[in-house]
Amino acid sequence: MSRTLPIALALAVVPLLGISLRAVAQEGHVLEFGPYVGYFDFDRLNQMDDGFMAGIRVGVHGTPWLNFEMEFDEVYTSRHISENRARQISLAGHVRFEPWQMNIAPTLLAGAALVAYDDEDDPDAYGDAYDLGVGVRWAARATWFVRAEWMLRGQSFRLYETSAAGGTLVSSDAGPKTLWSRTLRIGVAYVF
Repeated sequence: MSRTLPIALALAVVPLLGISLRAVAQEGHVLEFGPYVGYFDFDRLNQMDDGFMAGIRVGVHGTPWLNFEMEFDEVYTSRHISENRARQISLAGHVRFEPWQMNIAPTLLAGAALVAYDDEDDPDAYGDAYDLGVGVRWAARATWFVRAEWMLRGQSFRLYETSAAGGTLVSSDAGPKTLWSRTLRIGVAYVF
């Protein structure tokens, strides 16, 4: 796993959070917190079944158009051939562009994530991921939002294959591959 991604993420996000807190302090609402659920569509190359996901996000409103947020989520799944139970865990940092003043607002998000697969038999896999998504945010109340979004994730992993006959684990090749997955999710957020 590349060590440059977490360092770059921290160096970019920490100063921006400080600037954001000062920039929006006079507006009244600064922090956003809330859960989300969704459906995660895995790339077929990794032999994982698509599955239910659940997560939580914390965000800071930077300007009337810009939010910075951190997300943690898990996807519970199984492998196609071996039927091993597995889960994917990810920690992501996103920048979200959305007009704060609109009741129903379009959103665009971009960011990076650290992702881990935890399989009960196969070795764990770790990798970097890059996210791009679109969605809509509805301000149900002054401090409550409902969000719906679709996100595309490109993630780099070393792949392993399990044979159906002997349950043998074989590395598919020497280098990592880029896997493309899609997520559809909905959530609520409280802004304070």
